[in-house]
Amino acid sequence: MLTTPGWAASSPLNAGWWNDTRRGLDERGFCNGLGEFSVEPLQVDAALYEHTCRDLPRLLTLARRWAHATGDSLRWARPDQRDLVAAYLDGPRRPVVARPDGIFVDGQLKLLELNIDSGVGGCFEVDYVQERFRLLLPDDRLHAPPVIPVLCELLRSLRQQCDERVFNLALITYPHFRPYHAALVHRLAETLDREVPGCRARVVLADDLRAGPQWMTDGERDYQFIWRFGALTHPPQAMAPVIAALAAARHTRTCVMSDPADLGVDGKLILASLSEAVDPGDTRAHTPALSQDERALIAAYVPWTRFVGPREVSFRGRGHELQALLEAERGLFVLKRSHSKSTEHVHLGAECSQADWSGLLGRAFEERGQWIAQENLRSPQLPFAYVDAQGAVASTPGSFTYNPFVFGERCAAPLIRIERNPMQRKVAMAVSSAMAITGTLVKAPPPSIS
Repeated sequence: MLTTPGWAASSPLNAGWWNDTRRGLDERGFCNGLGEFSVEPLQVDAALYEHTCRDLPRLLTLARRWAHATGDSLRWARPDQRDLVAAYLDGPRRPVVARPDGIFVDGQLKLLELNIDSGVGGCFEVDYVQERFRLLLPDDRLHAPPVIPVLCELLRSLRQQCDERVFNLALITYPHFRPYHAALVHRLAETLDREVPGCRARVVLADDLRAGPQWMTDGERDYQFIWRFGALTHPPQAMAPVIAALAAARHTRTCVMSDPADLGVDGKLILASLSEAVDPGDTRAHTPALSQDERALIAAYVPWTRFVGPREVSFRGRGHELQALLEAERGLFVLKRSHSKSTEHVHLGAECSQADWSGLLGRAFEERGQWIAQENLRSPQLPFAYVDAQGAVASTPGSFTYNPFVFGERCAAPLIRIERNPMQRKVAMAVSSAMAITGTLVKAPPPSIS
């Protein structure tokens, strides 16, 4: 069950807590405007939360294996990254790092994009929000799961695979980062130094790295691990030094996180491939076999998604010519282009005029294989409470997205984005004035009475 705890309606706002929380938002520079932070968190039943946490790492691992087995990883890789993906495909698989975007529909999480090989954008923001709500918990039947400790746990497990007494970790930053994101990279380095025994994290530019006899080096120290803070969705010219450094690392003993082979597991195209694979009306003959459990997993979490191109498809149990279906029912669909950053090239038919939608369809069908059409799903609306300029609290119903961090086999607390305008539903940035955020509480069932 999904709800909000009703704190705003049942008791006065804790003014001291809110003032401290607002001060922390101001200091961190995110979601600190009016209406950008809900003091009413999402509340999830423990059974639903734990079930989702078990399933998501399995689904992400399946998606990765599927893309590699079908050969789609190389076909989907951005041209400037294809050689890098090929170089890592025959290497050992590293733990999945992802932050899939999803919404709940009738109590079931549906994933709108997988974001495998995502950066870790938003992890400090969510961890701070969870820390603040943890201070309000009335009893041990509610808890606010963390993010940063789960990330550190992944690094501790990887550290055990390194036989060096002290291991150095290079956090690759990008020179075009805004000061906000640049500061987060340094905060991550400080956190890993403090929380992961033996770790010495350093923030570097990709241009500073080169291959040494055994390890990647910056001339001052050898690095046993490289982790780039940020996705590779930026323009090719900006990413060229990063790609060169990761390619050089393949010929050393340095472990690279996230796995560069995952760059070919496009977060949008993979959903179309999986969705078609479990639809009897659309299954591609050449795809690998799926077990019954794998089919059930895909059917549960992957919404109706199709590659855009001239073809017949099955939708809601009936056959259709895809272009005619999309033209006639634009309000039911979203068009998305591969290799697009955040909400770039994401178009909701319900927010487009018929003329604009037809133009987008024309482009998508011309660029065959680069676009997907996805059913336009909407989450339930819940009452989220906000503090106004006078300090009063009022609840406003809002739809929300549920975006859990996944580090290897474990899920961390999700990033919750709340739509501020029902006609502007694209809220894919980790931090954006187009959305509000809040935290997540997990509610355990009441103790049984024997």
